[in-house]
Amino acid sequence: MSCSIENREEKLLDYVSGSLETQEAARFEKHLQTCDACSEFVRGQKSVWNALDLFEPAPVSANFDHRLYERIAKTSWWDRVAAAVSAPFRGPMLVRQGLPLAAAAVLLVAAVLVWDRPAPAPAHEQPGLSAEVENLQPDQIQRALDDMEMLRQFNHAMRTDPAQSKM
Repeated sequence: MSCSIENREEKLLDYVSGSLETQEAARFEKHLQTCDACSEFVRGQKSVWNALDLFEPAPVSANFDHRLYERIAKTSWWDRVAAAVSAPFRGPMLVRQGLPLAAAAVLLVAAVLVWDRPAPAPAHEQPGLSAEVENLQPDQIQRALDDMEMLRQFNHAMRTDPAQSKM
């Protein structure tokens, strides 16, 4: 039998809960005798299930439902503020005529802003990299390579000795 932990099977939990068929449970018990990982998992799960069986919830008061429904029905300060702010906008005339007019006005303003923009200026063309390389002198290239080597060595020194760094 393959190991249930390695195969990530649910047989372990089914075995602990007692929902495996008797033949499958018998095969699994044989596997538990040879597999330490599965047997440790089963022991842990059984202790959790036993602890849950012993758990006693706190008693609920007699008027719990009544208090709960009162709190649900009670309006919060945020609901009162939102109702006061939205009250002028809830009229039927505004909904039928004002809201569509406001939406059309917003769309018209947005279209004017987008339509009236000037065309972007053409981007300046960057000279090709090859033109810059041709104009470099050999001593400039040598200094650049020396600087890069110095930076590489500095970076390497900073990575290998962080305890003495003062940065």
